[in-house]
Amino acid sequence: MNKGRTILIAALAALSLTTMAQAGPETFKGKPMPSFSMVDTSGKKVTNASLKGKVVLIDFWATWCPPCREFTPVLQKLHKKYGSKGLVVLGADTFERTPEAQTKGAAAFAKQNGLTYRMTLKNDKFAESLKIDGIPTMFLIDKKGVVHTVNVGFDPSEVPKLDATIAQLLKG
Repeated sequence: MNKGRTILIAALAALSLTTMAQAGPETFKGKPMPSFSMVDTSGKKVTNASLKGKVVLIDFWATWCPPCREFTPVLQKLHKKYGSKGLVVLGADTFERTPEAQTKGAAAFAKQNGLTYRMTLKNDKFAESLKIDGIPTMFLIDKKGVVHTVNVGFDPSEVPKLDATIAQLLKG
């Protein structure tokens, strides 16, 4: 898929949510991240408490979503660059279309694409509680557990800003 089409798809996804910005995931910006419990592909739980003191990037995505798939190499690079400095990247697989994809899709995709950041499964209810109705949607949470950034869609031109924001949050 070419970059222009990817940006257009991401822009359309963002536009559909931006029209509902009053009620969308952006309403969580500046507020404590609601309590959550997710299960990763190896069956282990990940919760707010287990991530205390870390900068956390949660990417709500699905294996069938082209912009989501294009964002994963960026997430992998951020994980490699900042993982040892306190960044936790979580791929929150959500809105999968088949039962098989819900249970095996994220792990298979991660293995096939060399992704080493943590993947979690069956996050539909969590995503809905955060008012997410389009993917990818990314939440960047600071060390105090406050939502710093919410991005809907994937725009490659925004990656340097995301990188700089993560570096700043890790210092603070």
